Amino acid sequence: MSEHTHVPKWAAICPHMGAAERSLLHVLFVLTETEPVCVIAPAQLRKVLYSGPVDIGEAPKRISSSGLMRLLRNLAALGQLTRPEGTALTFSSREATQERSVPMHVHRDLRHECETDPTSLSYTLARGWPSHTRPGAPSPPGESAIAP
Repeated sequence: MSEHTHVPKWAAICPHMGAAERSLLHVLFVLTETEPVCVIAPAQLRKVLYSGPVDIGEAPKRISSSGLMRLLRNLAALGQLTRPEGTALTFSSREATQERSVPMHVHRDLRHECETDPTSLSYTLARGWPSHTRPGAPSPPGESAIAP
C-alpha cells in the first residue's frame, strides 16, 4: 500500500471522527493518491461506502445520501476537506446535487485542533511514538525502565 493511501496515525485515533468518517477519508486518500484534489459526485461515493457491517453472504447496504452528506460535512468542518483553493467546502442536501461533481482538496495532514495534552497516549501516537518509549523497547542508557 502506498504511503499516500494509508490512513495516517492521527486519523486512526482522532476522537472527532468515527469509523465511518475514517472509511470515507481512506476512500478519498485512494482517490487522491497522485494529486491532493479529486472531482467526484456524492452519488459516486455512495457506491463504495456502506452503512455498516453485514453477515457473510448478506448483501451490503449502501450508505444513505443524508448519511454521506453528514460524513462529508464532518470532514469539511474538521478542515480535512476544502475547496481546491483552500476555502471552506459546503455540501447541499438537495437531491439534484448528488449527481453534481464536487472538486475537493483532501488533506492528509491534521488540520484541526486535536488532543492538546502532550502527556496523553493519543497525542504521543498521533505525532509518532519515540522508539525508546515503545512498549518492550529498551530504555535509553542511564534511564530506568520504570517511571518513579
